[in-house]
Amino acid sequence: MADNGPHSDVDHAGSVQFKPLVDENATKVRGTLQYSPVGGLIGAGVLKMLGEDPQRKIQHNLRKFKELMEAGHAG
Repeated sequence: MADNGPHSDVDHAGSVQFKPLVDENATKVRGTLQYSPVGGLIGAGVLKMLGEDPQRKIQHNLRKFKELMEAGHAG
């Protein structure tokens, strides 16, 4: 995991890959993310019980990003 500096509560690392799909006039986007929540598995369980599931938030944000990009609102 990367050292994310003094302002990050969670150690995390990730990457995004873009691959043009010429036949479909589209782009395939693949993202990977690794994180270690504060408190390990117990901390992750507490967050989930409180409705703060990181995986759900990431999926929601990626869907919003996809919608914005497809609508042409990239900037």
